[in-house]
Amino acid sequence: MTRVVRHPPGKDRPRNAPMATLAPRRAGTWLRHWFTGHWHRLTIRLEARGGTTRPRKWRRWITYTNVTRAIWTVAALAVLAWVVEGLYILISSNTTGFEKWRKGNDGFDTVLRFLGPVLAASLAAALFLFWWYRWTKRRYLAKARDDPHRLVLTAGQDATEIVGREEIARVIAERLRERDTRRPYLLVGGVGVGKTAVLVRLTELLAEQNAVPVPIRLRDANGDSDLNFERMAKERFIEEAPRGILARTKTERVWQQLLADDKPVVIADGLEEALLGDGLEQNRDNIIRRAIERAYEEKLPLVIASRPHSPLESTPAAIVELEPLSEEEALRFVQARLPETDERRVDWIVETAEVTESPVYLQIARELHRHGALEHDRPDNEPQHMNTRSRDRGMLRLWLLETWDEALCQGRLRRDVALSRQERRDTLEVVSALACVGLLQDKLEVGLGELLDSDVHPGPMRRAQARAEHLWAGGRAFDRYGRRGNVFSEWHRQQIWDVLCRRIGPDERRRLRGGNMDQCRAALARIARNADKLGLVEGFERKVRFPHSIIQAYLGYRVLWQLGERGAGELVEQVLQPPGPSRELLMALVLLSRRRAARVRARREGVRAEVTKEVEERLRRSRVRGHTLAHRLCRAAERRTDDPKALDLYAAAVEIESVEDSPRLLGDILDEVRGTWTGFKGDRRSLDDAKLRLLRQLGAALRSVSDRIDTTPLYEQLVQIGVKEPSYSIRLAVAQEFGSGGNPAFAVIRGRIGLNTDPVQEYNDRLGELKAWKRGEYEQWAERMARARAAGAPSRARTERIGRLQQDRRKLNEEYRRKRVVLFREFVMRAWMIPMLLGSVDEAHRDEARERLTKWLRHLDPKATGGAPDLPLALEAALAQGFKYAANRRIRHPRAYQGGRADLIRQAETVLQQSRCWYAQLMLLQALCLWRLPDTVGVHERERHATPGRARRRARAAAGAGRSDRRADRGALAVDGRHGEPGTRAS
Repeated sequence: MTRVVRHPPGKDRPRNAPMATLAPRRAGTWLRHWFTGHWHRLTIRLEARGGTTRPRKWRRWITYTNVTRAIWTVAALAVLAWVVEGLYILISSNTTGFEKWRKGNDGFDTVLRFLGPVLAASLAAALFLFWWYRWTKRRYLAKARDDPHRLVLTAGQDATEIVGREEIARVIAERLRERDTRRPYLLVGGVGVGKTAVLVRLTELLAEQNAVPVPIRLRDANGDSDLNFERMAKERFIEEAPRGILARTKTERVWQQLLADDKPVVIADGLEEALLGDGLEQNRDNIIRRAIERAYEEKLPLVIASRPHSPLESTPAAIVELEPLSEEEALRFVQARLPETDERRVDWIVETAEVTESPVYLQIARELHRHGALEHDRPDNEPQHMNTRSRDRGMLRLWLLETWDEALCQGRLRRDVALSRQERRDTLEVVSALACVGLLQDKLEVGLGELLDSDVHPGPMRRAQARAEHLWAGGRAFDRYGRRGNVFSEWHRQQIWDVLCRRIGPDERRRLRGGNMDQCRAALARIARNADKLGLVEGFERKVRFPHSIIQAYLGYRVLWQLGERGAGELVEQVLQPPGPSRELLMALVLLSRRRAARVRARREGVRAEVTKEVEERLRRSRVRGHTLAHRLCRAAERRTDDPKALDLYAAAVEIESVEDSPRLLGDILDEVRGTWTGFKGDRRSLDDAKLRLLRQLGAALRSVSDRIDTTPLYEQLVQIGVKEPSYSIRLAVAQEFGSGGNPAFAVIRGRIGLNTDPVQEYNDRLGELKAWKRGEYEQWAERMARARAAGAPSRARTERIGRLQQDRRKLNEEYRRKRVVLFREFVMRAWMIPMLLGSVDEAHRDEARERLTKWLRHLDPKATGGAPDLPLALEAALAQGFKYAANRRIRHPRAYQGGRADLIRQAETVLQQSRCWYAQLMLLQALCLWRLPDTVGVHERERHATPGRARRRARAAAGAGRSDRRADRGALAVDGRHGEPGTRAS
């Protein structure tokens, strides 16, 4: 039987309504649904934006210019209304009420005669503001948004994508928008760290926010005795603004209106190249300081990119130090969405070569990866073979650059440039010669005429004279500034010219060797234009400029390699004197050492080959063949007793010596550095950066040569350097390099500290001995003071003796504080190093390293101490930091072992339960999360975020099992007089 369902569930019976209202009711229902859906979408969008900071437009509503603009608009509307009224009267032949009132009011005519010209001018002002001004600004902003690389003159052709600098650009743009708190910003970074990339992204971002970014190039200010950022920005804006017959007279007025609207943002690049003209270098720092102070007083939005420079710290600008990119961002940039990728090999190259230090290496690695050259190596029996699986950073960087060189010459890169293979190679050889000239003179711009002397083809007598002058200059004594000879003489030019003529193709060689001066200049200019097309240089009429200093260093290396080690050493001998050398030249010398080491190791094996190799090595290090590059750098550094530049020379010497089969100079270098470590002077920032660079090179060198020589005495000297260093960050760097040293570094701990020695008891005993020494010295001083005061009537000799005794007391207190600080530093460094050493030693020493760490941890266990934990809070925090630094290593780290990693995780969980200090608990939580992170970058996003979450939950559970001591938390970071070092911090 059929069943009738009168009221289906979920259905509503429509209400009774006339049929005539059906269409309006449907339209109303549609409008209601549309409004509800739009409201839901808007609500969801607002909720999604609630957790993010949206960039605001560069707009201010209540300003003097906006009020003026409103007045001109009202006046223009009044004039237009009056014109419309006149047309109405003319057409209709009827008058209006306003016209009748005006004719009957004589005072209005008087006011009209006065305001008439102003009202007429309001039309021109309104036309300018609402049409010409907006049109000019819109055209300029479109150029800044669509092609910011072309607007920033210092950006190279390879800067097609900016990676990892988005947050810095957004923060700077937001801070510059607020006029009340605005100040100039200084982007400070080393060679190739990516300063120009930040400026390119900032230009694009500001244009999107309706500001007017004006990039300028500060090296164009060399001809002026004053540095005026606003004037240079005005000239740059007029150059880039739309041009035309009317624009020539209106552009300056547009600029003035932009200043009134507070729209322009000056983006200046290359402060280190500004004011280098004749007569300006002596007053250069004062001119730069006054220019920045003027911009600060005028509230001019200003962003400057510069290398580290000491006078910048005394300016009212905010200094932003750029750090290298993370390896994850670098790997994603290099892979560039390529489906077929050997991720482990690419990740190995990115990590070991440290390509994150410079966008140039990133761009080269990406281009090579796109063409499949990053994942393929040459055969082992090829003479030019280099081991790309080496852990040496310099070797991998040289391989990257040489592979890029080969791909460029073969036409696989820059395919849009119509040049043959020989033309590309000739272009590279000419540019290499110009790069070498620039390295010797420490400049990026090199004139084409600097390769050509007054006599293009000198004869034997001219060459002999140039050689004699060079030897005479090298044999003279150094002056009071440590200089002798000329860094670029006729002899230097002849050496580079000879290399160029040997390496270049036969057609170009015939033109250069057989042509006159004009013909040689024309040939060099033509080749420089080809180099500009390839993106190697920026070509001008009579000079070239290298956009990337790292590329210049590599191109200069190509000439040095043709001269050989001895010839290259003679060529750069004078350049090593003050104020040089440049870091680019040191890079070139390091690359030269890697190429020589690769050639030596590629030779055939056998007894005869080994004998030949030993003979050549002895001749190379003898005085007959001259000194090695590392020896020349050490001699140049020894002549600079307090110059921080000596640290860069030592760092380059260490990196060069580390590839030798028998690195004999490492011990001498460490002895010299340890003896002069506290004597270097200079501004704090530059000095600390130079020390950190040297320590990183020392750590890498000691790890690489540990299988060739005994590095335990060298690690001993490294510890002594760390104890003497007053800077916290540098001591921490020493501890990290020592903690990665593995078995040789652990041998230092075994030699200095017995296995049965309790660290806390040793600290307390040595502290007690120090206090006893102070007490004994003070008692002796008190006896001498009592005898001096009791020695007869007051006299001048008695007063002087008492004054000397008071000075002795101050010296005694200073000596006690110094010894106590040294003691504290030593034990803090030991607390840092013990967990890191447990993660870096092998199976043979892991049990002993675990036992030594356990002796520290027993002092946090109430059962072992018989009461409250007795480990000083400062040492507890340092121990937790050591766990975090040990966790910040990948599994593929050369000094990381899986067994030690598991031991450290168990120990960290135990310490987390027993820790009394919130800071130590925070460090241990970070360590546990770092250990739970995956070792590869290309993992699924969900797995990458889920793993640390499990580690945090597990760590919180472990932390909740322990006791909480709030009094200990409050005193954790305050290092008192019993256990702490005054003026230090625990983080």
